[in-house]
Formats: sequence, C-alpha cells, structure tokens
Amino acid sequence: MSSVSPNSKGNHQLKYPVGLLTMDELVMAGGKWNTANTSMYLFTGVNFATMTAGYFYSGYPIAYVPIYNTAGKITAYNTATNLYLRPVINLSKDVLYSSGSGTEADPYKVTLANT
Repeated sequence: MSSVSPNSKGNHQLKYPVGLLTMDELVMAGGKWNTANTSMYLFTGVNFATMTAGYFYSGYPIAYVPIYNTAGKITAYNTATNLYLRPVINLSKDVLYSSGSGTEADPYKVTLANT
C-alpha cells in the first residue's frame, strides 16, 4: 500500500518514497545465496536486511529475512539481531548519473537527461 500522493491508498504522508532492496534485486546485482561476492557494488562489509519475506522456524517466535552479510553472501538472519537498512529510491528514466562515488563525503549527483 502506497502512502505517496496521488495514490488513493495509504496516509499520503510520504513526499519522497523510499523502500528497501528485495532479495531479487540483490541477485540481479550479482549476489548469490550463501556464496561470497564482495566485488559487487552493494558490498559494504555490514549486514543489511532486505524487504523480502522470510520464514519462521517451527516453535521459535523469531522471523528470519534474507540479508546481504559481512562476508558478501545472501543468507538468512533472524530479525532479533541488529541489522542495517539500505534505503532505495527509484529514479525516472530521464535521470542520469553525473558524478560522485555514493559516500557521505562524495554523494552521487544526478541530472535530468533533457537539461
């Protein structure tokens, strides 16, 4: 359910929609289940959660979600553990990369294709 206007659902409180990566997006970026890939652009050396639904172990009240871990592997992790979140925004097709490395000191800069 979207909370972004002009959608008819949600509370319309978000001015700029932000989401989380899915496990599918991690795979499309080069991630593999339980196989290290530390050369893909999403690798930062910290555990971060995906928004993909996970599972419950029978008899345990802890949810597990797919994560990209410190070893560069997609694996499952319990939600009771501290995890980072990586926000994701979707840009229109008219937006082009301009400069920057994506760090706090050197953020990505984008421009419109028709400007």
